[in-house]
Amino acid sequence: MEAITLGMLKTTGTVDLDKIDSVTVDERMNEQTEAIIIGRMKSEHLYELQKKSVIGQILTVGSSPDIQNDSVFRGFIEAITIEESTGRVKILCKGAECLIHKEKKSCSFQDSGLTYRDIMKATIRERGILKYQEKEDVHPFGPVIRYHETDWEFIRRMAACMGSVIYPLSNTTKPAIAIGIPDKKAIDIESVLEEKRQINRLEYLRGRKNDEILWELSSYQNLQLGSKISYYNDTWYIIEKKIRSSRFAVIFDYKLGKLHSCALRRYGALIPGCSIRGRVLEVRNEKIKMHLDIDREQNMKTAYLYPYKPETGNIMYSMPEKGEYAELYFPNEFEENAFIIHGRKTEENCKNITKFLRTPYGKSLNIHPDRMELASVEEENWSAVRTGDRSGVSLTASCKVKLSAKGKVRLSGQESIMLTGGSHISLIQNETMNQIVLSGNDIISYAEKYRMIPLRRFKKVESKERMPDPVFQSIENNLQLMGSVSPGYSDVLQQYAAAAVPVCTYPGNPQVENGIGIYAGRSM
Repeated sequence: MEAITLGMLKTTGTVDLDKIDSVTVDERMNEQTEAIIIGRMKSEHLYELQKKSVIGQILTVGSSPDIQNDSVFRGFIEAITIEESTGRVKILCKGAECLIHKEKKSCSFQDSGLTYRDIMKATIRERGILKYQEKEDVHPFGPVIRYHETDWEFIRRMAACMGSVIYPLSNTTKPAIAIGIPDKKAIDIESVLEEKRQINRLEYLRGRKNDEILWELSSYQNLQLGSKISYYNDTWYIIEKKIRSSRFAVIFDYKLGKLHSCALRRYGALIPGCSIRGRVLEVRNEKIKMHLDIDREQNMKTAYLYPYKPETGNIMYSMPEKGEYAELYFPNEFEENAFIIHGRKTEENCKNITKFLRTPYGKSLNIHPDRMELASVEEENWSAVRTGDRSGVSLTASCKVKLSAKGKVRLSGQESIMLTGGSHISLIQNETMNQIVLSGNDIISYAEKYRMIPLRRFKKVESKERMPDPVFQSIENNLQLMGSVSPGYSDVLQQYAAAAVPVCTYPGNPQVENGIGIYAGRSM
């Protein structure tokens, strides 16, 4: 193959060297391309160059006459050194991928349906070209957090999470990145000038015998990084490429290795021990969806459910609610291990006068300066106990309220006790040998209709003779009791009725028409 001589090389762009003394270009897997071009310029050209702003401008090095198509390197000037006395110019350049390695950004990808390809394409967007060459799409282990990383750094880390490689496509003015090595037909290297066999000590120590051998070859043939090579009846891949100029020609040095010898090992972001603030979107059992502050917007449907693990454990367990701020904590470098540790202090919940203690199951204790509330809410059912300095104590619920005790239950009030019911109020004595006592200076009963209800409607008893059928009737301010009393109850009724109001009794038998009559009122 015909070699490219040093005299054939020319530069085009902002800097046009009159003569090129040397060219060195380094291309490596998982790294950015770097180039150093050294040449000379005439004094008048050098004077014009000093007036220009060349940093960040495009520079192309190629062989004439078709320098654009036969370019050896195309990139952007990063630094330049000029020696006026000798006219010597030294230019340091970077590949086009340097354009996506400037601004550090932060964001999150919480949608579990996204693949690494989707994430990387969304990262580079219109600013560059992503050439995905892996056979299959790979899903992340969990949410992916980009934390103070440039586009290049983040895409490189995503390739490492896949166990793949990343390398820049040379000779472009727009960032072009390849992920994975294409499965193409192997090609032969023509006119090998030198060869050297090496042992990859790192792979050897790892016990990977198939990946420990490396070949270093020199040739006049210009091949792309990542090309599949057939050499010594085996298949290799170009994992490193170096372009250098000798005294007479341009030489291409290649390092050949196996496919997995250059694959990146997974590493995490620089976030262990850090926490990111976010607003709670949804609380579901022991997990929370968040809109992190590093994101402009977050779809609640695709938001990731992070587990809630407070620093205090189950002691003083207080779960953040929807709309509040919370902290997402990263115990190590891998995003899928992140969890929410506590609610974040905000203007609303950091007031010293109000305290909150809440659980994910709708149980809460709210303490205000003048009142305290113990509440339980579950779907449509709720109940609350409130106590205040002026409002007193209230017990409210959307369902039943039950007071029971093995001993006595006593309700007392210095002024009054009021029982109200929407449909009815029942006073039922389940034990047949005990009584219900009404005592007072003035007992008033008002009703539009009075009925006799058998006791068995409330509870079955052994003896039917012990089932009194009382009838109550109210006339103005008087209370009249007419009815029958089973044997053994006359003395008890006489005793308690006499203690309540003036009573006149008449002995009789248990029959209704011959039973005792009690009349109580303002006068006898």
